[in-house]
Amino acid sequence: MRTVTVPVNGMICVVCAGRVKNALKAVHGVQDAEVNLEKRNATVQYENGKLNLDQLTRAINELGYKAGVPAAVESR
Repeated sequence: MRTVTVPVNGMICVVCAGRVKNALKAVHGVQDAEVNLEKRNATVQYENGKLNLDQLTRAINELGYKAGVPAAVESR
Protein backbone atom coordinates (compact mmCIF):
# COMPACT_ATOMS: atom_id res chain seq x y z
CA MET A 1 0.00 0.00 0.00
CA ARG A 2 1.32 3.46 -0.91
CA THR A 3 0.10 6.94 0.03
CA VAL A 4 0.50 10.19 -1.91
CA THR A 5 -0.71 13.74 -1.43
CA VAL A 6 -1.92 15.57 -4.54
CA PRO A 7 -2.32 19.37 -4.54
CA VAL A 8 -5.69 20.41 -6.00
CA ASN A 9 -6.28 23.98 -7.19
CA GLY A 10 -9.76 25.30 -7.92
CA MET A 11 -11.75 23.70 -5.10
CA ILE A 12 -13.90 26.35 -3.39
CA CYS A 13 -16.53 24.40 -1.47
CA VAL A 14 -17.44 21.12 0.19
CA VAL A 15 -19.22 19.96 -2.96
CA CYS A 16 -15.99 20.44 -4.94
CA ALA A 17 -14.07 18.37 -2.40
CA GLY A 18 -16.71 15.64 -2.56
CA ARG A 19 -16.51 15.49 -6.34
CA VAL A 20 -12.72 15.13 -6.20
CA LYS A 21 -12.94 12.42 -3.52
CA ASN A 22 -15.49 10.41 -5.51
CA ALA A 23 -13.46 10.70 -8.72
CA LEU A 24 -10.30 9.51 -6.98
CA LYS A 25 -12.07 6.58 -5.31
CA ALA A 26 -13.36 5.50 -8.74
CA VAL A 27 -9.79 5.04 -10.05
CA HIS A 28 -8.92 1.33 -10.18
CA GLY A 29 -6.42 0.51 -7.43
CA VAL A 30 -7.36 3.34 -5.06
CA GLN A 31 -8.19 2.01 -1.58
CA ASP A 32 -9.04 5.33 0.09
CA ALA A 33 -9.07 9.03 -0.67
CA GLU A 34 -9.48 11.99 1.66
CA VAL A 35 -9.75 15.58 0.46
CA ASN A 36 -8.79 18.56 2.62
CA LEU A 37 -10.52 21.68 1.33
CA GLU A 38 -8.59 24.00 3.67
CA LYS A 39 -5.19 22.66 2.59
CA ARG A 40 -6.36 22.23 -1.02
CA ASN A 41 -5.05 18.69 -1.38
CA ALA A 42 -6.06 15.06 -1.57
CA THR A 43 -4.42 12.15 0.24
CA VAL A 44 -4.76 8.89 -1.63
CA GLN A 45 -3.95 5.35 -0.52
CA TYR A 46 -3.50 2.92 -3.38
CA GLU A 47 -2.24 -0.56 -4.14
CA ASN A 48 1.35 -0.46 -5.35
CA GLY A 49 1.60 -1.46 -8.99
CA LYS A 50 -2.16 -1.20 -9.61
CA LEU A 51 -2.18 2.33 -11.02
CA ASN A 52 -0.09 5.04 -12.59
CA LEU A 53 -0.04 8.36 -10.69
CA ASP A 54 -1.06 10.09 -13.92
CA GLN A 55 -4.44 8.40 -13.50
CA LEU A 56 -4.97 10.34 -10.26
CA THR A 57 -4.09 13.71 -11.76
CA ARG A 58 -6.18 12.96 -14.85
CA ALA A 59 -9.22 12.12 -12.69
CA ILE A 60 -8.90 15.51 -10.95
CA ASN A 61 -8.18 17.50 -14.10
CA GLU A 62 -11.16 15.97 -15.93
CA LEU A 63 -13.41 17.55 -13.28
CA GLY A 64 -12.08 20.99 -14.19
CA TYR A 65 -9.67 21.37 -11.27
CA LYS A 66 -5.89 21.57 -11.55
CA ALA A 67 -3.94 18.71 -9.99
CA GLY A 68 -0.36 19.27 -8.91
CA VAL A 69 2.44 16.73 -8.79
CA PRO A 70 1.70 13.84 -6.39
CA ALA A 71 4.16 13.59 -3.49
CA ALA A 72 4.81 10.42 -1.51
CA VAL A 73 3.76 10.49 2.12
CA GLU A 74 6.45 9.14 4.43
CA SER A 75 5.47 6.16 6.60
CA ARG A 76 5.65 6.71 10.32
